Parts: sequence; structure tokens; C-alpha cells
Amino acid sequence: MLWRRRPLVAGAVTLFLSGLAIRAVSTVYRVALVRVAGEDILGLYQLTLPIYRLGWTLAPFGLPVAISQLSADRAGRGDMDGARRLRRAGLQLTALIAAAVSVGLALGSEGIAVHILTDPRTRLPLLVMPFLLVPAALCSAFRGVMQGEQRMGPIAASNALEVALRAPVVIYAVGWTAAYGVEWGAAGIVFGLTVGEVASLALLVWLARSSLGIPDFARRPKARVRFGVSDFLPNARRLLRLAAPVMGSGVLNNVLNITSVAVIPRRLGLAGLAMEEAVRAYGRLSGMAIPILYMPMVVIWPIVSVLEPTVAKRRAQRGTQAIGPLVRKSYLIAAVISVLSSAAFLLLPEQLGHWLYGVEGLADLIRPLAVAAPFAYIGYITSGILYGLGRTGIAMINSAAGNLVRLVLIWQLAADPAWGIVGVMWGVVADYAVSSLCNLISLPWAVRRSAL
Repeated sequence: MLWRRRPLVAGAVTLFLSGLAIRAVSTVYRVALVRVAGEDILGLYQLTLPIYRLGWTLAPFGLPVAISQLSADRAGRGDMDGARRLRRAGLQLTALIAAAVSVGLALGSEGIAVHILTDPRTRLPLLVMPFLLVPAALCSAFRGVMQGEQRMGPIAASNALEVALRAPVVIYAVGWTAAYGVEWGAAGIVFGLTVGEVASLALLVWLARSSLGIPDFARRPKARVRFGVSDFLPNARRLLRLAAPVMGSGVLNNVLNITSVAVIPRRLGLAGLAMEEAVRAYGRLSGMAIPILYMPMVVIWPIVSVLEPTVAKRRAQRGTQAIGPLVRKSYLIAAVISVLSSAAFLLLPEQLGHWLYGVEGLADLIRPLAVAAPFAYIGYITSGILYGLGRTGIAMINSAAGNLVRLVLIWQLAADPAWGIVGVMWGVVADYAVSSLCNLISLPWAVRRSAL
């Protein structure tokens, strides 16, 4: 009954329950990965992640957000056929762009490894990465389709399948490839991620047939789907107008992250660390400490996933006055999670590092997360609301401001022996704080503009 009467709550509950299971598996997976791979393989893999994140941002091109928001808006206005055409155009665009980005990454892998990441060992995992990008981008686009319909069950199922396959395959692949060298171990991690994404994509394609207007061919073998260039081009333009700021924000953030990765080892070297020590320290920060901040996101992420299409649909049906209760409830939940998380990060930093990873000395990196948590969680909520309102450009500018502050602080603090890698963490904290505060300031203006 809840699923029919309260689809918003039901969708959030579905994602929350699946998220709990996924988070439990992911925690075990990450702990096992740290123990099997070791800090050197994990550090090298983390060094390549900004490149993957940049590719993953370019490949879907911000289209999942546009698909979700625009199709929900069309559905709210009663234009179901138009919503289906938008979804199909979005998926076609994603496939084309993802293929182009993957080819570009494969061709540029050597230059990226040597000149940007400054570690030739990263070339092998970069060569495997294009095989991950295409299914990952298409999965994201299909989830945008489901999100726009507020069908959270398929999203939860695909996420669960991806994690269930990823964990054992990655552990096995790393255990098998690590004997051949650190670079092979990092490539094994990327291969395991690819297997999970391919399986998730296959499930999403099957579950999304009705969303795209594709008939059940077992029952209607002669039915044909009509979708030509005259449908594709206008819908593609609408999608790209909304998606471009999302993509721009992601690209800018990732370029700044790549710059940070290129800068951090050099700046840590000025603080007295050798290159291998700097890579290992960066792996501890980005592969161990920061993921702890994201663990409570198991509660926040379902809310944002449901919030984006719901804001778009309610605005189309009843105007911006219907958005207020959603915003207040979302803020309350984020505030509660922030208080609990900050207390744990502040009071149990050393214990968290030991319980989760079996390593000592993470307390100095975990303790600053107590400051970051409220900004990170509330900032994620406000970004979701801005996306639902179609104000993706505002979110892009705010995120860029935070990233610029992060880069400046990293440059100043990482080279100081008194700060070192802890200074890098405080740069991350400042990034969350600036982005979140800018979102909070911008949101009332965005709501007023959307009401006009």
C-alpha cells in the first residue's frame, strides 16, 4: 500500500534499504581490497581515479540529470509520449559520446600517464579504463530514465547487482594480477569494476523496455518503434541545454582534481616525502579517509535521487510552493545524519581506521571529517534541489568555487612540513564548505526565479 499511496517515501525507502546492503558489501569489499592489494596498488589506482572521473563526466555528458528532470517535467504535464522520446534521445546521445570519449582515452593513455600523472605505471590501468567507461555511462543514463519515472526499484536492483559482482571479481583479479607488478594489480581493479557495470547495464536494459516505449516482442512480434532524426535532433538540443552545465561542472571539478593529483605529490615532496611515500599518503587520504565521509551517504543519496524528479514534477503540476515541505524534510534528515557522523569522526577517529582497514595513524585524516560532514551532506541535498529546478548552471558555479579554494589550500599547505597530507584534507573540507554555503545562498533565488 505504501508503494501506491506514497511513491516518494517508497522510492526513498527502497533505495535506502538497498543502499544499506550495498554499503555493507562495499565496506567489506574495501577492507578486503586494502588487505589484498596493499597500499602501493591502492595508491596507484587512486592516482588514476581523477582521470576516470573526468572520463565518466564527459561520457554521459550530464545527460542522466537532464533525462530525469525533463522527462519528469513532461510526465507532470501529461505528455507521456514526449517523455519517452526524450529518454530515447538521451540514451542515443550517451552512447555516441561515451564511445568517443573512450577512444580518446585509449589513444592518450601514454601521454596522460607520463606527463599528467607523472607515473608511467598508471598507463596499464588507463588502457583498461575505456572498457569501463561505456557501460558505466550507459548505466548512468538508464538510471536517469528510471529516476525520472520515480521507479527506484530497478535502480536499487542494478546497483545491488553491480556491487555483488564487483566485490568478488575485483578481489580475485587483484589477487591474480598483483604478482605481475603494482600496475597489473591496479588494472585488475579496473577490470573487476567493468564486469560489475556490464552486468548492471544488461539488467537495466531489460527493465527499461516499458520506459522507452519498446514493446514486449514475445507478445507483439510485429510491433515497431518509430523514432527518426526529426525526433532526435530537437530532443537532443533540449537535453544538451540542461546537461551542458552539469557536464561543465563535472569537467571543471575533475580538471581541478587532476591538477590536485599532479600537484599533491610534488608539494608533498617539498615537505620531505619521497614520491612513493607521497603516493602512499594520497592513497590513505583518498582511498581510506574520504570514503568514510561517504558511508553515511547511504541515507542521503536515496533522498536526493527521489528529490530531483519529484521537484521537477511538482513544479510542473503545482508550482514552486509545493517544493517547500520537501526541502524542509530533506534538510532535517541531513542535519541529523551530520550530527551523528560528526560525533563519530571527532570522538572515534583512530578506532574507525583500525576497525575498517586494520591500519594505524588515520586519526589525523579522519578528525577533519567532523567539520566536512554537515557541509557535504547538506550541500548534496541543495545540489539535488537545484538540479530538480533546472538550475544546473548555479550548481556548476558553486562547485567550481569550492574546487578553486581546495586547490589554493592544497598548494599552500601540502608543501608545509607542519601540515603535509593533513593540509590536503583541510583543503577538501574547505571545498565542501564553500560549495555548500554557496548552494544555500543561491537556492532561495533559484526558487523565486523558477516561480516566474
